[in-house]
Amino acid sequence: MDREILEEKVYYYTNVIEDPKKLVEAIENDNKDPWGEWMACSGQEYIYGTDKNIALTPDANEKDKYIYDTLQKAFDDVARDYAAAHGITDEPKLFPQYPIKKYKAGTFMGAHFDQQEGDRRLRYSMVMYLNDDYEGAELFFWDDHVVPLGKGDIIMFPSLFLFPHGVKEATKGKR
Repeated sequence: MDREILEEKVYYYTNVIEDPKKLVEAIENDNKDPWGEWMACSGQEYIYGTDKNIALTPDANEKDKYIYDTLQKAFDDVARDYAAAHGITDEPKLFPQYPIKKYKAGTFMGAHFDQQEGDRRLRYSMVMYLNDDYEGAELFFWDDHVVPLGKGDIIMFPSLFLFPHGVKEATKGKR
């Protein structure tokens, strides 16, 4: 895993997932949790894409465990490195589910921040890209700073209002 500091509190990690293609294939072939539609919490009736949640359940098979364990290790490794770099001594607390979201061509996500309405439980956000066979759909910060992530890469940043981010329009394929 390699780290690049983009801004004081915005860290970009590469080579986090050993085999992103294998992980994507496992997720795509997982019929236990079907893909659903998702949209932002803005109340709009616009569908942004499809999603599924990855969680470890008591009846998990080997493929389910591989998917969950791979995501868990990647996010945990990044959280620990980020914490150490910032002198944070608290044990990282990761949410036990990992939402996987797909953006289809013509969709985007406007600028927003993840910590809403004074809820301070969500302190940091992480975004992982799992594929690179699409066009557009770049992650951006502060309306114009584009971050070109590659498959298996993670970006970590504070969830508060000082770090507005979004996704530019997907123009071809699915991100």
